[in-house]
Amino acid sequence: MAYETENKTLGTLLRERRYLLNMDLAEVAEHIQVPAKHLKRIEKGQWVSLPSAVYTKGFIRRYARALGMDGDRLIKKYEVEAARARNEVGGEEGTAKASVRMGETRAMLAKITSRLTRRVFVVIVFLAVIGYVVYQLSIVFAEPALTVTEPAAEETIVDTSTVTLAGLTEPGGTVLLNGEQLEVSPDGTFRKDIELLPGINILEVAAVSRFDRRSTVERTIIYREPLRPLIPSTPTPNEGEDAGENTPETINATSSPGEGAETNTTPNN
Repeated sequence: MAYETENKTLGTLLRERRYLLNMDLAEVAEHIQVPAKHLKRIEKGQWVSLPSAVYTKGFIRRYARALGMDGDRLIKKYEVEAARARNEVGGEEGTAKASVRMGETRAMLAKITSRLTRRVFVVIVFLAVIGYVVYQLSIVFAEPALTVTEPAAEETIVDTSTVTLAGLTEPGGTVLLNGEQLEVSPDGTFRKDIELLPGINILEVAAVSRFDRRSTVERTIIYREPLRPLIPSTPTPNEGEDAGENTPETINATSSPGEGAETNTTPNN
């Protein structure tokens, strides 16, 4: 038939035939006892919205009979269009399902990322706390810094009775010299003049932290007194007079034997 062209859809053929016969959709629906909404969906090709294929084919046969059309040919056309519609719907459903799955995957990844971020944050905080504790323990158990700049050598020989002790420690620290506390500047420097004893002097310098940790440096100072110069002795005036008085007697005794004999003789009588 001329009105059943291959390039037209089933719904278009039915609708054009109904218009040609000047029949109202509600009138046809009442005549063939098929709900008008189903006939409208058939004309629009909304196959997914219709009941099962068995019922839909029955509706099409009744509609074709009422319009004087070949029901079998329309059923074949329905099968082709319905299959295409199912594929399209299946594709859409597949796309929708894929979108849903992708959304679920993204949600799951976001959830995993959130959990991982929280765990990484917890680990970072834990490591920071551990690092802080280790740092504080290192401060507690570390020996305080101590540098003796004067005298620089471990053993020094001097010929003066005084030597300067100078050095550097941690600000706020305590410095002891042979057990005696020294004055320490706010910047940690200290300086003191030390009186030496002749011979070997041991200077034990100790820095003590507030946690009673101790660093010790020793310096050995050898004090050698300078040698006194040897000066020849000169007779005093009294010693000269005594020597002058005694000398003539000695000379007289040795130079005048006669007189001497008389002198030595006199005491004998």
